Amino acid sequence: MLVVPLLVIVALFPMCMGLYEQHGMHGLRFYFWEQSFGRITGENRWKDDSTVLFFAHEIIWLLLPWTPVVLVGLWRSGLGLVKRRPLKEYASIGGATLVFIALSLSHFKLPHYLYVTLPLFAVVGAREWVNEWSRGLRIAMMVVLGLLVMLAMVLVGYSFPEGSLPYLLLLLGVITVVAFLTKALEERVRWVLVTVWTWAAIAVMVNGHIYPQLLDYQANAKAGQWFKQHDVDPERSMSVGIGGTALNFYAGHTVEYKFDAHEAMPFIAPGMVVYTDPANFQGLIERGAVPQEVVHLKNYRVQLLGIDFLDPATRDRSLTDHVIVRF
Repeated sequence: MLVVPLLVIVALFPMCMGLYEQHGMHGLRFYFWEQSFGRITGENRWKDDSTVLFFAHEIIWLLLPWTPVVLVGLWRSGLGLVKRRPLKEYASIGGATLVFIALSLSHFKLPHYLYVTLPLFAVVGAREWVNEWSRGLRIAMMVVLGLLVMLAMVLVGYSFPEGSLPYLLLLLGVITVVAFLTKALEERVRWVLVTVWTWAAIAVMVNGHIYPQLLDYQANAKAGQWFKQHDVDPERSMSVGIGGTALNFYAGHTVEYKFDAHEAMPFIAPGMVVYTDPANFQGLIERGAVPQEVVHLKNYRVQLLGIDFLDPATRDRSLTDHVIVRF
């Protein structure tokens, strides 16, 4: 067992030496403590105003479609501990709960922090799934799965109907085939297979059809692609008031950022390409800049989906306008 820690130390030694040479002991402390545990203690500069209940609603959708089973499993396991009934194992309930509490007390929270707890929550749910009494719970979970199937079909068939037919047929085909092929299996096993394959088909729909269409409304990425396609000189590219990593990534280079039109105006010259919002675009025009070409991009914060965007009838009202301007 002592060989494993030794191998880890040897593997990390070159990186630790680099951190120490550049930043001294603070570099090592930042890597091993501040950038992770420091978010819990508040030592890290990353802080937000989320409450301790932030992860309470995040875990509900992260566990889908198994949420009902896991939540009941947590309740029954916790009840068993309170009543001092022996459990088959304590690592899953203890590890999941303690890590969840620690993350909830963190001064900075993001949904993906919970990923480390999901395998432990899955064990709790699996233990509950095999209980003889839990047939009603499995039916409840199937209701949840059915609602998710309906939601996926609405999103694909109504919100983003173009090119949706193959994905709708895939989902319906998978449900039908798996349900037929597993009909002779024991009930708990059959519903596991139906759930897994149906959820996999929904994942294909979301990642193969919905998200590619959502990302068409991510103007930063589309602007970066435009810069790349038109071979814009990095020395003659600029973003004003808006921008970000997606812009730089798809452009293939760092696009110089200026805070507003006032700051950007001294750098405006023939051949300069600027990515900005309407307010700063108007500010440049008012300061005497003369555009030669204007490309309008529709923008939406796709991580904050709302009904107004998902409804094609009201989508245009939810979009903001970004522009690429060639001077």
